[in-house]
Amino acid sequence: MTDINILTWNLQGFKDGALGGKIRGLLKEKNIHIACLQEVTSMGGWGGEENAEKITQFGEYDMFWVPWEGPKKGNARCSMAVLWDRESVAKPTITYVPSTVESCRGLIFGKFSVGRKNFNLANYHGFGEDRIVEAIRYMKVHSGQAVRWMIFGDFNFEGASAEGGVKESERVQILRSGQVTRPASGKELDYGFASLEGLEKNGAVALDNGGQSDHLPVIASVSLTRA
Repeated sequence: MTDINILTWNLQGFKDGALGGKIRGLLKEKNIHIACLQEVTSMGGWGGEENAEKITQFGEYDMFWVPWEGPKKGNARCSMAVLWDRESVAKPTITYVPSTVESCRGLIFGKFSVGRKNFNLANYHGFGEDRIVEAIRYMKVHSGQAVRWMIFGDFNFEGASAEGGVKESERVQILRSGQVTRPASGKELDYGFASLEGLEKNGAVALDNGGQSDHLPVIASVSLTRA
């Protein structure tokens, strides 16, 4: 059994120019294997401002960066990134998958391995139950029966509603803290979904960010239970 920690965080509204250093500290302190970040433009230049998808380095982590798409509106234009600890996580195959819905952002989709245990993982930023279902079904189709999968992000959909609806209709696990993750709205919008087989959820927690961004960072711990 292999335990891994995954962070999801929408950084919208973060005004602190030292954000890069704060994220490095959080990743190290919480032993994060993979981080899914949304709206990373607010992080300033450390993520890069080039208008192109790319892999770059961020301290002890590698990062796949998808830039802001200015002509689009709302969530469809927001920059995103996935970071992975290069010491404990094997170099993934990773790409950006555009959404079939014009008003929604696509997925960052990667094939990962930790401790010789393979899994697929995606970073999500969108809204609407239909879009969530579309993303989950994409993960199922591209993972098949043999590969476990997870998807984390800002779903803009109340976690309790997903627990009673999407979880049951799509037969998936939901990885949520049960805490408010966007204080301004009093809602839990940041969490994850996962396949039923091949992993066990150990828990999730939303961390206080001192009011520096609209959303709270959420860390989920899971155990990969088979090869």
